Amino acid sequence: MTSTGRRRSSAKRQSTAEWLGRWLLHLYPRRLRQAYGDEMIAMARDLAEHPEDASRAPGWRSSALLCCRLLIDAATAVPRAHWWESRRTARRESTRCLQIRRTETSMTTLRHDVRVALRRLSTSPGFTLVAALTMALGIGANTAIFSVVYGVLMRPVGVEDPDGLAALSAHRAGTPGEQVGFWPAHLEWFEEAAVGRGGIQALASYLYDSVTLHGGDQPIELGSALMVDGRFFDVLGVDAVVGRTFTESDVVVGRRGSVCVISEALWRGRFAADPTIAGRVLNLDGEPVTVVGVMPSDVPLPQTGIQLWMPQGWDTSDVRLSGRLSLLVRTVPGNSPEVAQSVLETAGAEIFARSARLEGYTVSMIPFRDTLVGSARPGILATAGAVGLILLVACANMASLLLSRAVVREREIATRRALGASRGQLTTQLLSESLALAVLGGLLGVGLAFALHRVLLGLAGGLVPRLADVRLDEPVLAFAAAASVVTGVLFGLAPVGFAMTRNLAGAMRAHGSQTGAGLPRVRQLLVVSQVAVAVVLVTAAALFLRSLSELDAVDPGFHGAGVGGARIYLDDTAYPDDAHEFTYFEQILERLRATPGIVSAGATSGLPMDPQTIDYDLPYTLPGEASEDASRQAHFRTVSPGYLETLDVPLLRGRPLRASDRADSESVAVINATFARIAWGDADPVGDSFAIYGGRRALRVVGVVGDVRFHGPGQETRPAFFVPYGQMTYGAMTVVVRAADPYAAADAVAAAALEIDARQPVHSTFALADLEHGAIASERFYSRLLLAFAAVALLLAGAGIYSVLAFWIGESRRELGIRMAVGADAGTIVSLVLRRSLGTTAIGLGLGLATVVAGARALEPYLFGVRATDALALGGVVVVLAAIALAASMVPALRAARLDPVTALRLD
Repeated sequence: MTSTGRRRSSAKRQSTAEWLGRWLLHLYPRRLRQAYGDEMIAMARDLAEHPEDASRAPGWRSSALLCCRLLIDAATAVPRAHWWESRRTARRESTRCLQIRRTETSMTTLRHDVRVALRRLSTSPGFTLVAALTMALGIGANTAIFSVVYGVLMRPVGVEDPDGLAALSAHRAGTPGEQVGFWPAHLEWFEEAAVGRGGIQALASYLYDSVTLHGGDQPIELGSALMVDGRFFDVLGVDAVVGRTFTESDVVVGRRGSVCVISEALWRGRFAADPTIAGRVLNLDGEPVTVVGVMPSDVPLPQTGIQLWMPQGWDTSDVRLSGRLSLLVRTVPGNSPEVAQSVLETAGAEIFARSARLEGYTVSMIPFRDTLVGSARPGILATAGAVGLILLVACANMASLLLSRAVVREREIATRRALGASRGQLTTQLLSESLALAVLGGLLGVGLAFALHRVLLGLAGGLVPRLADVRLDEPVLAFAAAASVVTGVLFGLAPVGFAMTRNLAGAMRAHGSQTGAGLPRVRQLLVVSQVAVAVVLVTAAALFLRSLSELDAVDPGFHGAGVGGARIYLDDTAYPDDAHEFTYFEQILERLRATPGIVSAGATSGLPMDPQTIDYDLPYTLPGEASEDASRQAHFRTVSPGYLETLDVPLLRGRPLRASDRADSESVAVINATFARIAWGDADPVGDSFAIYGGRRALRVVGVVGDVRFHGPGQETRPAFFVPYGQMTYGAMTVVVRAADPYAAADAVAAAALEIDARQPVHSTFALADLEHGAIASERFYSRLLLAFAAVALLLAGAGIYSVLAFWIGESRRELGIRMAVGADAGTIVSLVLRRSLGTTAIGLGLGLATVVAGARALEPYLFGVRATDALALGGVVVVLAAIALAASMVPALRAARLDPVTALRLD
């Protein structure tokens, strides 16, 4: 046969075999067709292409032989395939039915166990109520505090890629707390030296300012405004809910732009949520400004309540901007912060070396989330830890209660085991009861958490950041559910362990006093742990209260009672220079001093203990020194004559500032006692001079005043000097007045401001005593919160002591009856009970005090004027715990002393 003929014959065989193979494939089970159909057709095609007898048989005969072979293979394989498939289906159906039966059995058993658990709990309503309330205290308090932890520390902050956003901090190397602001020139230098390196994408800058909104019945001072550059919102990673944000084209070099973005709160409150607000023209500081967008209410910034944003091009020659800028940095997603930090440190060293004032300073990246939380993190975490300890005390109490209940049911448990109940069935039944209690306690706890949540929000206003993000939503309720289940399992393990380890025969033969033998040590251990935890919490509360008392006793250096005032931020366009600003404040002070009831009045650029004050520290040079030491700085304040007298700051030497200290007279200053001691030692500084601004301005000391605690009683006094505002005027000043009523005094300042210039309202009013009180409001808040939790721990510990003693007396009635029958009097029985109770309490006291002493070093940085091992606090804790233990022990002890020995001996 020719090669052409062989090719035709092969093609014909292949076509016939493939057709027959596809037909035979329909005889196989569907699953096999889908899984192996293509392989079977390929095998038939391969046999047709390479037949074993192709050299001997003609073309038609070879095709016939191939078809016969395929038919024979199918005749034997198809029945076998259907048989195996039927067996496989039967096995799968059997397995599925078994799984269904097992699931149904498990669900039926679980439902039965739950019904039995609920029935048993309903037969002991007193026990159930006490146990549920105990767990409600722990779970409710933990849920309420977790809402704060999650909202402040864990909830997303509302910006794009928050991990790639950070704030820059310029501070002295080694002392991050001594921070300064940036200059406009710093922004340009950092962009040249850092952007594009180390994964740094872009920088943005902003500063806090104030603008006056005109156009209504009365002008409104928008004191919480930000002046930003054109990249600010892109770097921050937020967008407008209405309109748009800024672009580079909105920025005007050297001044504010003519557009603005307002906050959602201002949009809804002032403009009734007008949907056409974009494009509306506002009168801001006497100039037309177009609204281009509305920012959402949850825009995250370190300062809350921002009402308005405006673009501004920074003028590097404007000295008023020196130290006022804040910088944000955006890095590439997934970039290492260490690499970016290294690049910024290198750039910062080169940049700060150009200024003698910033010599020795460095720059650090602060994660953006940390800037929002600030210094609140330690207090929040400490509070969460304290509440977690309360939950442990509640669990120990519950374990003790359930152990006592398991002892009472010992015969029942032994009987069930004798009748064939497996360990797993008993475990499931006991855990069902503990979980039912935990769920009931969790439901009550969630209700308690809602009440505590409201109280916390009311008390924490202004003290805890991101309070708007603190709410009882799905993550917090999921925590409550998880806490209920976990604690249910934890305190349910105690009775399960008891039931699994008891001797069956002994339990069946047990009589009253033998029941639960060996368990007193376990219950005593639980009481010891409760007392130890209570000692830790009560000691911490006592120490913080002692610290708070020490803070209250600190002399702030001024008398705030009767002093009220207002912050005034003058419009730059209406008051363009120092002369106009000085005239304005002089007129206000003259009007106030002439007002009946006003004792004195003054003005300052920075009020002590005012969170809205921006502090300025300036390096100084003493006579005879060749150069300025940048590491030696003093607080700077510009004040009017009468300001120090209004605050009742004592004059120690020299004279006060006078009205004659004007711009055309000798530059003078009044310094505080700390400045005099550090710079002049024992010598009298009055009449001597020091220089600021790199020696360019000399100030003669005319007086020395007492030290003022500018940043709160817990902060050390720093060197400070005061210059007359007639020689160094600021457009942002705080006017203070002393009168009988500080709030009326504050209103008088606001009224005087409007009388002088109706276009210039005050920013805000205050009573100085409120600011002084608020300086330690955070410490007061956390101390009281800790005290409340300590009281709960004491209550639970006392309940634990009482329950253990009461049950022990019930167990030991026969023993106590025998003692009384052989001559023991009531006093002996009471003494026996008290020895058991107070001995256990003493062990817990010792362990708790040892824990406090071991952790003293970690606790002391948060205390003021008191050590963590303070004898008064520790002694008070011992007395309080001993008194509570004695009170909790006396009721069961007196009940034991009243036992009738005859009745007790009859009891089985």
